[in-house]
Amino acid sequence: MSDPDHIRTGKRIFGSLIQPDQLPGKYESGPYFKNLKATYPDYDEKAWQIEAGKTGWTVSRLGMGTYRMQRDSREHYDALREALISGTNVIDTSANYMDGSAEALIGDVIRDLKAAGRIQRENIAIVTKAGYIQGKNSLLCAEIDFPEQTRFDRSLSHCIHPEFLENQIELSRLRMGLETLDVILLHNPEYFLKKARQDNIDIQEAQKEYYRRIHQAFDFLEEMRKEGRIQYYGISSNTFPVYGQYESTDLQRIDVDRYPGFKVIQFPANLIERGFREGSLCRNARELGLWTLANRPLNAFQSKIGLLRLAGTAGPDDSDEAIQSLLNLEEEMQDLEFRIQGELSEEKFHFDTRFPAAGSVIRYYLDRLRNPEQAHAATSALSPVLQKTVNHLYGRAEVLPDAQKESLHRLLESYVRRINTALASLEKNVRARHHRFARTLAGAIAEKIPDLGSTDLSPIAMKYLLASSCPSTVLCGMRRVPYVRQLHTLYNEPAPSRLKDGFPGLEQRAVELWSKEFGF
Repeated sequence: MSDPDHIRTGKRIFGSLIQPDQLPGKYESGPYFKNLKATYPDYDEKAWQIEAGKTGWTVSRLGMGTYRMQRDSREHYDALREALISGTNVIDTSANYMDGSAEALIGDVIRDLKAAGRIQRENIAIVTKAGYIQGKNSLLCAEIDFPEQTRFDRSLSHCIHPEFLENQIELSRLRMGLETLDVILLHNPEYFLKKARQDNIDIQEAQKEYYRRIHQAFDFLEEMRKEGRIQYYGISSNTFPVYGQYESTDLQRIDVDRYPGFKVIQFPANLIERGFREGSLCRNARELGLWTLANRPLNAFQSKIGLLRLAGTAGPDDSDEAIQSLLNLEEEMQDLEFRIQGELSEEKFHFDTRFPAAGSVIRYYLDRLRNPEQAHAATSALSPVLQKTVNHLYGRAEVLPDAQKESLHRLLESYVRRINTALASLEKNVRARHHRFARTLAGAIAEKIPDLGSTDLSPIAMKYLLASSCPSTVLCGMRRVPYVRQLHTLYNEPAPSRLKDGFPGLEQRAVELWSKEFGF
């Protein structure tokens, strides 16, 4: 029997990511944890594993998030392999993560571990998601017009219609090379509500249609269960912990009794975004027997700050001196710029938007960069901009009398050295300030609970989530082997149960510290 058109098109578009075959089997929890118990003498069941709602499964407390992992990275391959053989047997991915490359990486690692006799397919619980139309999925949808697409712009649409879900499930099975997906989640279906709100659709009308689409998707996913393509299904929504708002996703509005395969939800949870515990979400999930997965444990969104990174490990240059050195360079560049303009006063040269002053540019970015990743990207973008200014200044120097030309050349040589040093220092400065923020916030927490066992912010943030059975599994992007090993130490450090209530006033304290370091 030949494939339908939408699958043939998908195979053509994703061809290089498709596995040569499909592994039989599906997740069965028993053998994996028996092997761990035999391997690790300090194995503690309560710290390492937990019941996954009413799925009948036992799963690891930590899960591997693959949001920014891809097939052609040896570093990512090694990290995923390390996680799977040393205590983490939950993998979370999505059809759109790195354009399907994350799923292909998962297929590669599982195959290699199975061939080496280290792990069987039945040992690993694999959660994937579907809904986003971007990247290669946009190419697919340019050829196949799936119904009920929610279009935002030319680069992003969303869809949970059964025809699209069928396509995405099949492509996920092909990219990972699996006969059965353990869990498939509707990926942020609230995009429909976001667009409806933009279009000024009445909230009751929009939500009525929203839950109709979810129920329609669940009807289809029940059929997929019966065919053996998936084991369970559910929803991953950023708005589960947001209550009574236009874009909220409410478990109470889903007819759970109709859907025996609805057993999993995923939502953001961290020290700052505490709505999952402070509201009714965890209580409702327990009553319904759902396996609860937490994402973004170290990346919080706060209304005044935006993205707030709840981690920070000191590097060799993460010191107050690294922060001050760039400020000194900024002053030196501004002084040189004043002198350069003096040399070119008769030429009526002034730094402007065409030829910006490096000191002003560095100050602009220092006031706006919030994390090392942003700083790294900014450095790459700034180099050609400032090079254009330098080239123009050297060009101006060529038409000056020899004495003035020589004087300007000396100033420019000093200016270029400082520009290069400033660009090299920009990421270090932002990292050092971020580490200082994280260190101070962790210290404020440690003062209230002295026996945490760590004064680093990321282990504290993870222990907060692991201190209760909701979330059952905490997903974290462990893209390097050292990160995996660092987080796996949490298996041997049970979190104090009183941590589950969080820290009163922590969000306000975080805002104050952040404002001191970065402003708003």
